[in-house]
Amino acid sequence: MTSAATPIILEIDTERFRFSRKGMEMEWLKITGPAFKNYLAAGDAVAVLPLGSIEKHGPHLPMGTDTLNAEYVCREACSRAGALMLPPLAYTFVNEMKASAGTISLSARTLLSLLEEICDDVARNGIKKIILANSHGGNNYVAMTFIQDLPGKGKDYVVYYLSLSSCLSPERREKIKALRKTDVPGGHACDNETDLTLFENPDLVDLDALPTDKSAGLSVQDFDVAPALPQIWWYAMYPDSLAGDPRFPSPERGALIVEGMIEKFAETITKVRADKRAAEVNASFEIEARNPEKMH
Repeated sequence: MTSAATPIILEIDTERFRFSRKGMEMEWLKITGPAFKNYLAAGDAVAVLPLGSIEKHGPHLPMGTDTLNAEYVCREACSRAGALMLPPLAYTFVNEMKASAGTISLSARTLLSLLEEICDDVARNGIKKIILANSHGGNNYVAMTFIQDLPGKGKDYVVYYLSLSSCLSPERREKIKALRKTDVPGGHACDNETDLTLFENPDLVDLDALPTDKSAGLSVQDFDVAPALPQIWWYAMYPDSLAGDPRFPSPERGALIVEGMIEKFAETITKVRADKRAAEVNASFEIEARNPEKMH
C-alpha cells in the first residue's frame, strides 16, 4: 500500500487496453479512498465479485474450497487486468448440501436480494460494470436468475456472469485431461478441485483422508426417473459430497488448471473493460420496456 505522500499513477495502454498500475491495490478492502477515486478517474472501471460457498468437499478438502479458489483466481486476474476485486461472498446458495456437516446456506430469495443490494451499491460508487465470478455449481441457477431478472428494473449498470470453471481454453483443457489418472467423471471434491487446492492452499488438503476406492465418488442414486430431475437429485447421487476420483493428487496439474483460469478470466475482464455495447443495449431495453409505442 502506498503512503499518503506517494502519488497513485494510472496508465492505460489504449491499443491493448491493458491496465498498468503502480503502487495500487486491486482489492476493495485494501484500497484507500483517494486511490479508489483515482481508479474511477482512469475510466472503464470494473468490479469483480467472487462467489464461493461454505460446504463439505468430500473427506479431504476444506469447507471453503469454492470460496478460496474464487478468491485466488479473481485476485490474480484482477491484478493483471485492472479490475477491483470485492470481498469474496462465501455465504451463498448451498441448499442441496444441508445434509452434509458444516454447510451454511442462504435461501435463494435472500441471495438474490443480497446480490442486488451489493451491485446497487457498487454502482452507487461509480462502477457500472460488475462481474460475478462463480466457483460453486449451486450458485449457477441463482446467479443466472439474478442477471435475467435485472432488465426492466431501471438499473444504470451491467452485470456480467461467468463460471470460473468455464475459463479454460480448449488447448488447456486437453493438457489437463492428458494428465488425468482416473476415468471417473469429476464434479465435486474431485481430481480437479483437489489438484487446484493443492496448488493454491496445500496445507488445507488432508491427503490422509483421500478415499482408497474410486467407487466413493460414483453416483449411488438407486431410482430412475430420467429424464425428470427430482429436487434432491444431488443428495440422491452423492450423499457424501464427493463426485469424482481424487485418489491421485497432483499440484503440478493444479497449477495448469489455476493458471489457465486466471489467464482466461483476465482476458475476459479486458473484454468487459472495453465493452460499450452491453450498456447501450441495456439502456434501450429500459426505455422500450416502459413505452408500448417503442416496443418491437
